[in-house]
Amino acid sequence: PDREVGQATFFPNPFCDHLAIVARNATQITITDVFGNELQVIRPGSETALYVDTNSWIHGIYFITITDSTDRKSITKLMKI
Repeated sequence: PDREVGQATFFPNPFCDHLAIVARNATQITITDVFGNELQVIRPGSETALYVDTNSWIHGIYFITITDSTDRKSITKLMKI
């Protein structure tokens, strides 16, 4: 099932070789692994739909932090299979 967190939707979850992000009013999207290592920082600007290639990521748990223009943060957990 898709998961809506704050101002973003991520799908599919779990994911395999790609991850789609539909973000609204997000100023920054940060993707980290379970150890806290930043894998990617995206500043979407006016883009609302993003595609992230995850082929090089190992299987496991990942966290996506969405930051909006008021500096509020929303964190969700996703799994790569």
